[in-house]
Amino acid sequence: MASSSQFAMPSPANLYASSSEQAGGSSSSHVDPPPLIDLEVQYTLEHIHAMRNPFMKMSAMTVAVLTLVMPNLRNRELYKCALLNREISNQANAILWKKPDFDSQSHSPLHCFNKFLNSLSILRPSMPKYIHEIDLALIEETLYEYVPEDWFDIIVRHCTELQVLRVPKARFLSAATIRKIHPYATLPKLHTLDLSHCDHVNEKVLKRLADLALNLQSLKLTHISGLSDAALSELVYTCHNLSSMDISYAKSLTNASLYSVAKFCTIRLRELDLSHNERISDEGLTIVAKYNIHLTYLNLSHISKITDLGINMIIKKTSRNLKLLHLYGCKGHKNPMTTMKLIVSECQALQSLTISWQMIKDNIGVFKGFKAPLVHLTINKIPEHTPMKVLEQLVEMFRGTKLRIITFTRDWYSSDFVWGTYATVKSSGYSEINSANVNEFNLNTDSHIIALLVNERDQSSGYEMHNW
Repeated sequence: MASSSQFAMPSPANLYASSSEQAGGSSSSHVDPPPLIDLEVQYTLEHIHAMRNPFMKMSAMTVAVLTLVMPNLRNRELYKCALLNREISNQANAILWKKPDFDSQSHSPLHCFNKFLNSLSILRPSMPKYIHEIDLALIEETLYEYVPEDWFDIIVRHCTELQVLRVPKARFLSAATIRKIHPYATLPKLHTLDLSHCDHVNEKVLKRLADLALNLQSLKLTHISGLSDAALSELVYTCHNLSSMDISYAKSLTNASLYSVAKFCTIRLRELDLSHNERISDEGLTIVAKYNIHLTYLNLSHISKITDLGINMIIKKTSRNLKLLHLYGCKGHKNPMTTMKLIVSECQALQSLTISWQMIKDNIGVFKGFKAPLVHLTINKIPEHTPMKVLEQLVEMFRGTKLRIITFTRDWYSSDFVWGTYATVKSSGYSEINSANVNEFNLNTDSHIIALLVNERDQSSGYEMHNW
C-alpha cells in the first residue's frame, strides 16, 4: 500500500536542489535559486513572477490526461487543479461553473443562490460565460429570506452563454420580475426552459420570455394556470425552433392553441405532452396529426374529451416515428381493443408504451407478432385479484425481444383497508399479482424481463396542492 507521502507535491526547495545537482554540482556553475516565499514578508509582483512554478509548462500528455480526469473530480479537487497553471485553471473553472450547485450542508439553497447573484457582478468577465445551466428547483423563499426582485435581470446580464434554465415551483418568478429585465436583453443560446408549477406566470410573462429566448427548443409549461391560447400562440410564433413541448394540466387551453402549434411548429415538433387537458378534443388531435407527423413522444393520458376517432387518427399518422406513447385514463375511449391492435400493427418504432388495463384485458395475446423494439411496457390500474398468469403470458410472448421491464400500477384495493381489521378478504384460489409474488417471480424466472408492481400513490412527488 503506497503511503500518502508518495503522492505529495514536492517542496520548492527540493525542486531547486535537484535542478542544481543536475547542472553539474560544481561551485562555479552553481546558481542560487529564487528564495522561498516567506509569508511574513511583503513581496512585489517582480518577486512573485520570479518564483518558478513547476507546473507552468506541462507536457501535452499530462494536459490530455487531466482533461479526461477532471470531469470526474469533486469540487474540492477541482479547486486545487485550478491553481496549477492558466490552461488547467480555465478547464477547471469551466467544469465548476457549468452548473452552479446551490445545495450546501451549512447554508440553505436560497442563501447560496443569493450569494451567487451577488458574486456575478464582481467576477472576472470571463467567468460567468462558463455558466451553461441553472437549476433553481431547491430554492424556496422564507419569511426572513427572499430572492431579490431583479434576480432574472442579473442572470440575463451576466450569464450570456446560458443554455438551460429550470425554475419549477418558483413563486419568485412573476410579472414584476420580468419588468426588471432590460427590454432589449436576450439569451440567444437558451434552448431549454422549465417553468412548471409557477403560480405567478401569466400571459405577459410568457410573451416576454418568448422574446427573451428566441432559440428555445424545449419548453415545459405543466401546471401553468396562466397559460392561455393567446400566450401559447405567441410562444410558438416567436420561438421557431421548438421541438419539445409539455403543456399538460393547462385548464384554459383549447383546440385553438393546437392550431397554432400545428401551424408554426410543423415537422420540427418531436415531443408533445397534452395530458390532463380538459378542453382539448378530437378536433385538436386531428390538426396535430395532419402537420406534426414526426412526433417521437406523445402523451394523451387523462384527456376526457378525446374519442376513438381522434386517438386512432393521431396514432396512425405519427406511427412511423413514434417511440414513446402514453395512452390511458381517457373517458371517451370506448373501443380500446381496436386502438391496441392499431398500435401493434402500425407503431413499429415504439420503445416505451404505457396503456390502460382495459386495452388488453379481453385479449392478452394481442401482443403476438409485435415487432417494435419495445424496452418498457407499463400497464396502468390492474384490478385486484389479477392472476399471475397474465404476467407469465406477457413474458412468454416477449421472450427473445428487447423488452426488459414490465410495470404494473395499481390503485387502492379493498384489501388495503379491511385486511386484518374488521373483515376478512376471501382468497381467490390462484396466484395473484402482488408484491410478494412479483418478487418471487423475479428471483426464479429464467427470462431477461423484470416485473415491477407500483402503487400509484407512490408515484406522486408529494401531497402539496400541485399534486392534488
